[in-house]
Amino acid sequence: VQSEFEQWRRAVAERYPEAVQAAQAAESSAAALEPALASGSSPISSAAAASEPLPATTPDAPEEPPSDAKPTPAPNAALVAAEAALSALRQRLEEAKSSGDERRMAMLEQILASEEPRIAKLRAEQGLA
Repeated sequence: VQSEFEQWRRAVAERYPEAVQAAQAAESSAAALEPALASGSSPISSAAAASEPLPATTPDAPEEPPSDAKPTPAPNAALVAAEAALSALRQRLEEAKSSGDERRMAMLEQILASEEPRIAKLRAEQGLA
């Protein structure tokens, strides 16, 4: 399951680099707030901050490119990567079905239900439908 999440994190980083950068910025601002929370300045805000999970980051997520950097890779590369990840998810779903792991099946079906329309839209945008 962890490897599936890593594959999806990489695919998300390729498709939505701005979102990954925003998540990293939010994480760094949350780290800046930790000293204030540790001092007990507001028990309500510290409880709220503790109950909200921090956004996931990927170790190999692309960092913000310099201003003279080339634009992101061609959309076809993102589509190929997304389709490969989707194919891997389908394979994992079949494995979960054959092993009878209902919890994993439900999780994978939910991910597939949300990602398949996105990839279909990406295909249509690129004229590959």
